[in-house]
Amino acid sequence: MVSYKSQNIFTKNLVKYILSRISGTNKLDEYCYVRPDNHYILGTLASQKIRKKHDVSSSEGASIRAQKMSVSFLVSNSHLNSHSKINVEIAGHIYYRIKEYEKNLSSHLTVSENSDTDEEEIHEDDINKLQGNPSKKQSVWKRGDFGFSMNLDLENDKKEINFHDLIEEINSDIKNEKKISVSLWNVFFEIEKSEYSKNLSLITLSLINESIEPEKLDGYCRTLFSCNFTTDLGQVKIHEYENNYKYGNYQQKYFYEFRTLNCQCEWKEEKRIFITKHFAKHEQINVKPRTEIEGIDLSFSSLKTEEIGRASCRERV
Repeated sequence: MVSYKSQNIFTKNLVKYILSRISGTNKLDEYCYVRPDNHYILGTLASQKIRKKHDVSSSEGASIRAQKMSVSFLVSNSHLNSHSKINVEIAGHIYYRIKEYEKNLSSHLTVSENSDTDEEEIHEDDINKLQGNPSKKQSVWKRGDFGFSMNLDLENDKKEINFHDLIEEINSDIKNEKKISVSLWNVFFEIEKSEYSKNLSLITLSLINESIEPEKLDGYCRTLFSCNFTTDLGQVKIHEYENNYKYGNYQQKYFYEFRTLNCQCEWKEEKRIFITKHFAKHEQINVKPRTEIEGIDLSFSSLKTEEIGRASCRERV
């Protein structure tokens, strides 16, 4: 019988693998054979699509294309005036098209012999699926990582993120299929400050993809993938939100620190550094039921026959 520990390890690795494949962070997703924005769904910030006004599907489409992720928190006005500097680090990746023989792609894949590392083991079947017809050239999407850091004041502001270095790197790739212009990705980081109460201000930090995707596909992908940002509050102290509600006839209060849009948020370093996550995770503890009460054996083997079960109960009485 497989031990609980082994089952738990298998389950965690399986979940980790699935999440990495739908966010595009797995080693196998360094190259993608279909349009990435139609393939990866977790942690994406989509570009805005241009549609014809008479196209009904533009307003009734079933897909969700989030273009903005936000975290909101409360700061006291008195504290905000004296401590308002924060540092934000933004990370994610994009995909761009390259052209190469499929048979060469397997050379880009590495096999990890250690299942405890972040890299997943790549089996021969996976490589065979990637190889396809080695005599034919076809377009492939290649992943490119980006990261930015900025120091900001907690005042209303909207800063454009400069992809110049990444674009320069992509354009210097000899396998790049099409040159990329500096205006391909229009991405901004926005800070909004508004009044929440007499003594508190509401601060909202947002990462926004304002890139425009033309009606006719042009061989570029303007969607951002696996987006997140880490915020170092420095000396800024945040206040908790307070929600009042009734449960039965009793007044209850619920306290929390972040309100989010298209992401989740958790502390990386308590009360100072927080990071956005693609999803919230809850692990249910495996509670083993009691099989014995003093004087009574409640195990299945004891209760499986009527006589044994009755005898056990009579002994208890």
